[in-house]
Amino acid sequence: MHNEPSPAAPVPDSGNCIGNLAAGVDSARLRKPWYRHPSTLIALMALIFSIGIVFVSSRSAQAQGAQAAQKQSGKGEMAGKSSPDASSSASNQSTGNIVARVDLMQHDIDGLRAALAGQTKPWYRDASTLIAMMALLFSFGTTFVSYHRTEVQDIQAARQELRGILQRLSAIPREEIAASKQYAGDANTIFAISQLDNQENSILVRQALEIARKLPRNMVSATEHYAIAYAQQHAYDLLGAKESIRLATERATNFNDEIAAIRSGAYLDFLTGDYPEGRARFEQALNIFAKFPDYDPYTKISTSISTELAWGSSEAGIGQFSLALQHTGQAQKLVDTLPQSPGSDGLRQQIASCKQIIETALSSGGSVPPVPFPSAPPH
Repeated sequence: MHNEPSPAAPVPDSGNCIGNLAAGVDSARLRKPWYRHPSTLIALMALIFSIGIVFVSSRSAQAQGAQAAQKQSGKGEMAGKSSPDASSSASNQSTGNIVARVDLMQHDIDGLRAALAGQTKPWYRDASTLIAMMALLFSFGTTFVSYHRTEVQDIQAARQELRGILQRLSAIPREEIAASKQYAGDANTIFAISQLDNQENSILVRQALEIARKLPRNMVSATEHYAIAYAQQHAYDLLGAKESIRLATERATNFNDEIAAIRSGAYLDFLTGDYPEGRARFEQALNIFAKFPDYDPYTKISTSISTELAWGSSEAGIGQFSLALQHTGQAQKLVDTLPQSPGSDGLRQQIASCKQIIETALSSGGSVPPVPFPSAPPH
């Protein structure tokens, strides 16, 4: 809305100017709030300062006019005639001050409008915006690279720690065997050493499990899962050992790792009373070369013989002597197909020893303890 200017002095419409300022802000379509734009804040501060000066000047002019009127009221008629001229002069001076201040305010508004007009170009043409975005992308890139590098280093450190623990776990059984021979006549010492070794085994296997669970699945090999299962079995954690054997079977990428995991799983099934599952696993072990056919006849036959003997020992351990002797008989048939050699002679000795143990237990009415799986995957 426009205000009519005074006849004494034409005064620019300040309300119209402020309206034009608002219109300029709308047309600029700033990308950030006005109170975060430095030029906007400076212009507003200048505007407020100008309005304050105008207000103070107006009040000062009014006070001066009032004082002049009081001075002229006590004088004669001649002075009374001259008072309109003084009052008019003071009024003209006050109006001139207002015009000057409004001109200054208009100048500030024009500067603000020009600054806002510079913001209307697209962001992708603003050099400062592009530089800021490039810096942001570079920061993201360096952060990602740093995070990835740290993650790789953490994985390598964890794998190295896991290997060290597993090496120590594999050394404990050897130390027990050496101690049993060194202190053969001292049962108390052997028992005390066995207790200490079992305590150390329990602590280390928990640490190994904690590390293996934190690592990505593809970073823990079948052999490492197998070693953890062996240590869990000696720590009397049979269910945990079965889970580790399952993981070893899943992670196996070669014949040696897979056959060892399958046999060990069958052994644990017999040990925990799950006989049907154990027999199924032994049967799976006998058929391992359907999955890995590219092996020589000796490796295939010797592996099947070892599986038959382990199966027979497990059956004898639960009192199934007839089934146990069937498996030793099957092992004998397999070894008879091999030519005479140091390897085949060793297999014949293993079969004869296993058969003798089973027959002795059968005649005495006892049982044969299952053969525990070794600490390293055999074939």
